[in-house]
Amino acid sequence: MRVLLVLLTLLAFGAVGDELAELRVNAVQEEDAEAQFKLGLMYEQGIGVPQDHKEAIRWYRMAAAQGNASAQAS
Repeated sequence: MRVLLVLLTLLAFGAVGDELAELRVNAVQEEDAEAQFKLGLMYEQGIGVPQDHKEAIRWYRMAAAQGNASAQAS
């Protein structure tokens, strides 16, 4: 829930584009499970990106494979 509130706040202030770019770099280059989970959430909810459930699942699976408990429950 905290992650969703942060993302909604960023969206309200127009910062999602910057946050999205940073998350993608962390998710891919650093194999950051939390960033991967956040990207999954953004795609699932359509926050700052077009809603895309297949893309959300892809990010959730990457995060889950690295032990992210929230992603494992998604």
